Amino acid sequence: MRSAGTVVDSRSKSELNSVKYWQWQFSGPPCPQVVSRRSHVRVETPKSLTLAVAGPMGHASVKDISLRGLCLSADVPFALASIHSLTLTLGRMTVSRRGRTIHCHRHPTEGWIVGLEFLDDPMRSGDCSIDDLVQEVAAGDVTFR
Repeated sequence: MRSAGTVVDSRSKSELNSVKYWQWQFSGPPCPQVVSRRSHVRVETPKSLTLAVAGPMGHASVKDISLRGLCLSADVPFALASIHSLTLTLGRMTVSRRGRTIHCHRHPTEGWIVGLEFLDDPMRSGDCSIDDLVQEVAAGDVTFR
């Protein structure tokens, strides 16, 4: 006996499993782009945005930034959950924050890809806000992700 929610399909099991059936079933227009679950838009950063990480971290460059954190490529891996003092500079704007490593993985051509989330308010008085920096970056000729 079938339950009330069971859908009966007149096609045979072999027909449903055939490649031809699935090609037909999914040959329609492409699905719409999935909406990002991110709460903040990531902005690809210009080369003029520089990053200094306190300590012997080697070279690191910012790939993208949002109000919540940034992604960078680095020469060395960052330990997960490690805290770093960051200084971002774009023209005359300077932002100093602490950041926590939330992911780090090896990339075949770019060294290490590291995700850092911003932790607190400005470390130095007179620093710009992350919001000001992201707006300045977004005002330039950049692409959104």
